[in-house]
Amino acid sequence: METETLHWSSQLFAISLTLADLFIRLGLCVRVIMRQRQYGVTLAWLVVILLLPFFGAFVYLFFGENRIGERRGKRAEGALGHYQHWLTSLRHISPVDWESLTPELAPIHKQANRLVGIPAMDSNSLELIEEPTQIINSIIKDINAAQSTCHLQFYIWYEGGTTDEVADAVIHAAARGVTCRILVDSIGSKDFLQGEQIKRLRENGVRVIESLPAGFFKALFVRIDIRNHRKIVVIDGEIAYTGSQNMVDPRFFKQDSGVGQWIDTMVRIKGP
Repeated sequence: METETLHWSSQLFAISLTLADLFIRLGLCVRVIMRQRQYGVTLAWLVVILLLPFFGAFVYLFFGENRIGERRGKRAEGALGHYQHWLTSLRHISPVDWESLTPELAPIHKQANRLVGIPAMDSNSLELIEEPTQIINSIIKDINAAQSTCHLQFYIWYEGGTTDEVADAVIHAAARGVTCRILVDSIGSKDFLQGEQIKRLRENGVRVIESLPAGFFKALFVRIDIRNHRKIVVIDGEIAYTGSQNMVDPRFFKQDSGVGQWIDTMVRIKGP
């Protein structure tokens, strides 16, 4: 009798597991199709879900959708009004005859305008800087000349060498009355966020914010693999830097990795 009961229990468990897997797969397949993404992406996720029982569903739920969290989503929506006003004003700051753009520039203008609403603008000067030390020295020089604002955003902020000089320049700027803000990624700048330099910056009036905080429990509700990889410096709203350079000194950063010094480039932009 006990053997028969155990047999039926095993069968019931197997049937329940099979039905659960079937409903999960069908439900996720419908969800993937309804997302209306690129054909190749949709097909890839369908293959993963259909060929890997349970594990495929687990992978999709964690990595298949851009889950940033309800609170983050509401904060982003709340900022849209401010940025929309700024984007609208750009067209009046430096108007451009977009119809006269060259065939090379027209697609760039259309792409930027469609994605983020930023039109093509003239009267900007661009300088490509290819040596890390020159990049940092140029940023320091512009921070030292700042009059109103210094905004720095990086995926990695790593203490040591020329990075310390940037921190000193920001502190001196804050002492002059310049509004200084630093935004760094929670994972990329983990050591910095737990170090002494951030304390010194905050004690001297610099606002330092941790972007996209990550942790074990957060991973259950949001995708912690979505990181803030931007490297941007904006000074006085007129000078900007962007490119691949993190706020690191290559002489100090990951010297034990055996790949030598990192080589990056940045563009210095000066505009109206």
